[in-house]
Amino acid sequence: MVFRLLKRADAAVAGPSFEAGWAGRLHGIGRALDEYETVLRDLAIASAGHDIWVSAFEYRPGMYRSTWAPVTFRVENYGNEYTVIGAASQRPRAAGWSALNPSELWIMRFRALGVMLDQSSPPPRDAVILDVGGGFVVQGLIPSKRDQHDHWETVTREIDAETIAATIRLLSPVGKVRVMRLRTLDIA
Repeated sequence: MVFRLLKRADAAVAGPSFEAGWAGRLHGIGRALDEYETVLRDLAIASAGHDIWVSAFEYRPGMYRSTWAPVTFRVENYGNEYTVIGAASQRPRAAGWSALNPSELWIMRFRALGVMLDQSSPPPRDAVILDVGGGFVVQGLIPSKRDQHDHWETVTREIDAETIAATIRLLSPVGKVRVMRLRTLDIA
């Protein structure tokens, strides 16, 4: 049984749109994923330059059998407005619907991850981000410490679910999200 959350248009869940770096980029991607037509899980995000590709499992309800099916699509940035492109169906999810717990919203989880990536020294570029057990594994490129002539090293960072949740609590203004039990949905 899954509870749903009603987000007001002025709710602070959306956060500021002026953020730069990974925080702003992942915040926009999270917003686009929360507005996607169905529930997504087990995400893998590849970001190279301005290209952003997402692979995930989407929930497909059925009359006799519901299932999780793989989906791959692109997320594009149109002037700080991120949009899902190339999915089988581009109908937006019913306005204002997302997971009950704000820490389960992609926008909150990705914004927290973005803040942590921006604070790392140096921040990675061209990252691959995997959603693993409520946390993330991030692999990206950083400038080589051994050679300062445009050489890059691959680094991998693991950020656990507790660290993401703690960062969300630091970023979230208290009392800005109204939660209502609107309906339930069985998801296997």
